[in-house]
Amino acid sequence: MRVLIAEDDEALAKFVRQGLEGENYSVDVFADGEQARSAATEREYDLVILDLNLPTMDGVSVLRYLRLKKPSLPVLVLTQRTRVEDKVQCLDTGADDYLGKPFSFNELSARIRALVRRSHLPSEPVLTVSDLKLDRVEHLVERAGRRIELTTKEFLLLEYLMRNTGRRVTRSMIIEHVWNLTFDTTTNVVDVYINYQNLGTTGSGDPLQVGAGTEVGSTPSLFTQGSVSSTGVSTDVAIQGSGFFVLQDPSGVINYTRAGDFSELNNYLVTASGQQVLGYPAVNGVINTGTGLGPLQLGAGTISPPTATTNVQLTTNLNAAASPTDPPFSTPITVYDSLGASHILNFTFTNTGPGAWSYAVTIPPGDLGAGGAVQNGTGTLQFDSSGNLVQPAAGNDPAITISGLADGAANLPFTWQLYSNGSGLLTQVAATTSSTSSANADGAGSGSLVKFTIGSDGVITGSFSNGKTQALGQLALATFANNDGLQLDGNTDFSPTLASGQAVLGTPNAGGRGTLSGGALELSNVDIATEFANLIVAQRGYEADAKAVTTFDQITQDTIALKQ
Repeated sequence: MRVLIAEDDEALAKFVRQGLEGENYSVDVFADGEQARSAATEREYDLVILDLNLPTMDGVSVLRYLRLKKPSLPVLVLTQRTRVEDKVQCLDTGADDYLGKPFSFNELSARIRALVRRSHLPSEPVLTVSDLKLDRVEHLVERAGRRIELTTKEFLLLEYLMRNTGRRVTRSMIIEHVWNLTFDTTTNVVDVYINYQNLGTTGSGDPLQVGAGTEVGSTPSLFTQGSVSSTGVSTDVAIQGSGFFVLQDPSGVINYTRAGDFSELNNYLVTASGQQVLGYPAVNGVINTGTGLGPLQLGAGTISPPTATTNVQLTTNLNAAASPTDPPFSTPITVYDSLGASHILNFTFTNTGPGAWSYAVTIPPGDLGAGGAVQNGTGTLQFDSSGNLVQPAAGNDPAITISGLADGAANLPFTWQLYSNGSGLLTQVAATTSSTSSANADGAGSGSLVKFTIGSDGVITGSFSNGKTQALGQLALATFANNDGLQLDGNTDFSPTLASGQAVLGTPNAGGRGTLSGGALELSNVDIATEFANLIVAQRGYEADAKAVTTFDQITQDTIALKQ
């Protein structure tokens, strides 16, 4: 249906026009009363929306004139005048409805539909041609009971043609009733729409045949390498080179993808849609790639077991100026037993003469149970005139054992390493006082998972609070003989076909498979600017073809007319 809006408020007129066009109305807008009066009397409109405060001719005068010339044309007054006197004057002059500003567009739309239903239009609210029905009020089209979705212009064009069934309509008539006054009459848009909605008996005898149009021939996937961008998210991983990640959904279906935007769910590495990422799980830190693939756990709740101390090193200088009467020098060091419990040992050094010292290793009495003791925890040290350790000699490091620990741990034997690469770690040179620069002992208590990383070989390595690292699993990659033969299953998931060949599984950076970048994602390998340019070229080609068909049709029609 075609609507005329007489409104001098440009913003309001634009708002109403956009709303009505969104509901399949064809709309013309005029900003002064004289233009609106002329257009409404010279052209065919189904409804007039009239403001009262118009320049050149006020709304009441326009309304009075329209009632003389077109008494059946519905007029809805839309104005800021809300006094009862104004409403009575307009309704008595011939207005069919009256709505004050400000207003709700939904209310305006409902009032327009009501006017259409009860107005004396030249056709019924529901148009019917054979089994084709068009509801002008609800803007619905059905064919044999099946709903047909049409654009605004398609709806208006079909409505006009159905209202003129059996009549000859010209191009200018269609433009006048379907398009607004700003339409460029030099284009071939009308011809394209007419060819698209050609009335005939072809197409299985359908009275309304929709053109064959176009269809998608194929949607090929592009498997070239995309650039890699760091994200810092430990679950993100990008493939650099060939390969696809292996996924499994809850029903057991296997898919493949290059999108590595994974996350953690219930301690498993999963995709955004909940598919589990498959690989080679680790057992006690050992990965066996000879076993089948399985879901990869990320180590939450995993405890790194304790390790008992086996070696101790002290880098200590004993003051050469010390005498047997000086107080002993002590230095502590922490060691761990088989249960992961820590114990502080004290190494006490006492000068016994020039270049001679004795040592004693002790442990707090509370750390020992009944019968517990430090075995081989005492001895002597001898330094030469240059302050270098000579006794015990290299290769004769003291072997000390702590037995009978109170926590029930096994005996703790360890070696006190006095030398490193043939040089003594203990020295004796003159100083203000004896000192220890470093004290090191291996072993560690138990630890919980702090974080994990994904290496270039796909190994997921967990870092624990006790300073240890442990392999949690290894991602698997799949390659195919022909990537272009893969079937896109939606999003970024693919499945193999006969054309692609079966998946060949293995570890990254082996067998021609690419490497991985943890904490990074592979970006799109599509150049949007290039694809947009290609789209423009295709569109231009389509427009040229449409014009060629239109020209041919016009020449054919002119030829037939000459013959007639």
